[in-house]
Amino acid sequence: MPPPARWTGHRFAADPQCSTDPGGMGDDSRDNMKTLAVLGSVILAVLAVFADPFGRTELPHVHAILTADSTPRTLDECFIVLAKTVPADTLERMRAMPEDDMIEFHHGLGTWMRNNWGLWSRGPLHAYFRQMGLEHPDDMSSVILTSFWRYLHDKPLEVEAQVRRHQLYWRYARHPDPHSNPRCSAGIRSC
Repeated sequence: MPPPARWTGHRFAADPQCSTDPGGMGDDSRDNMKTLAVLGSVILAVLAVFADPFGRTELPHVHAILTADSTPRTLDECFIVLAKTVPADTLERMRAMPEDDMIEFHHGLGTWMRNNWGLWSRGPLHAYFRQMGLEHPDDMSSVILTSFWRYLHDKPLEVEAQVRRHQLYWRYARHPDPHSNPRCSAGIRSC
């Protein structure tokens, strides 16, 4: 009966004399296995990072380093800090109200976010939202509040759609249609 086949580093060998490695694994084979192990680890790490579906709705981990006094730098960090900052009864009210009613927090909680999280002073969170295409701190706090409501209700955040809505508003506010004045049929400039 022939001896069992074994890996020699480059091929299977049924004959032990085909291998020059008495231990059964050549140096090349060990290097290849190390490379595969490292590559596998990297692939698993990348998959873990990008495994969340687009528009994710799961709750971010509550980081011990982020406290109620922390200044968030991303939308996910905003959720963590808000969850630690907003009183429990207010969170329950937010969970019970429809999304459109989050506007009632624009002047209270929204003002606090704009003033304390660097949205007016062009801090890191301001830069984060600028990269998304938002310019005005009111729009930034609006996206935070709307997204926080959706986060609390386990709904897709749809941040891109929120950003587009604010961009569209400013496009029309800066360049209104001259014929859009319903009280003046000749247009805005002639009345």
